Amino acid sequence: MPAGRQRTNPLPREKGQASEAEIIAYARERIAGYKLPKSIDFVDALPRTPSGKILKRELRQRYWQGAGSIERWDDDNRAK
Repeated sequence: MPAGRQRTNPLPREKGQASEAEIIAYARERIAGYKLPKSIDFVDALPRTPSGKILKRELRQRYWQGAGSIERWDDDNRAK
């Protein structure tokens, strides 16, 4: 994960949903610490394509704005 980015997971909001702390505590019991989300964002709906697939790039845009540019690499693995 590039420097400056936080692990945040957007989740659709549902009735009777657990709190952010409860979800992170549940995950802490089941996955490695470095994989744990730092926070959970609740959203009304996830962006989808007309066929119903989740548009992950639109979710990322919100969190990656201003996080820096992506370096391009040539065949010799040198930054351009």
